[in-house]
Amino acid sequence: MAKSLPDPREYISALRPIPADLITLIVGPNKDKYCVPEQWLRRSPFFASALKREWKADSDRTLLLPDDDSHMVYLYQQWIIYFGKIFVRPSPEMETGRRKEFTGLLKLYMFGEKILDRQFMDDVMKALLSAANTYAEDGYVWLPLPTTSSWPTKERPPNRSCERFWLI
Repeated sequence: MAKSLPDPREYISALRPIPADLITLIVGPNKDKYCVPEQWLRRSPFFASALKREWKADSDRTLLLPDDDSHMVYLYQQWIIYFGKIFVRPSPEMETGRRKEFTGLLKLYMFGEKILDRQFMDDVMKALLSAANTYAEDGYVWLPLPTTSSWPTKERPPNRSCERFWLI
């Protein structure tokens, strides 16, 4: 039986233009730069407030995020651009990928909580649940290890409630 090819087509009605009003996010100690359309960035109350004139540091359409993890901001940018896709799933050949996937998703959730983007947090939670229900090649389902799941409760930003992750 021939294996069917994945269909890369999408409905024309799903196409959305990328707005030209880009905001540059400068992130972390390395000052990595990420561009995101302002209109899409304003979905987050955190960014909507940061883009108000009285809070904006300069007029060159730049926001500074010196304390944030550059990779988390990159994944958020990709989530916005690619219609809610979260690029954290490890390739099958990655031995330690599952553990990194859970840790990455937990960090993403905390970033979503910081920027107050509820839809992003919901999508990250769905990704966490999907990861917890995905069978590995050995036939087992790998749940977060105690070291992975306790990480956010020890190192999370103040007033963040990652314990709610495991309440179902």
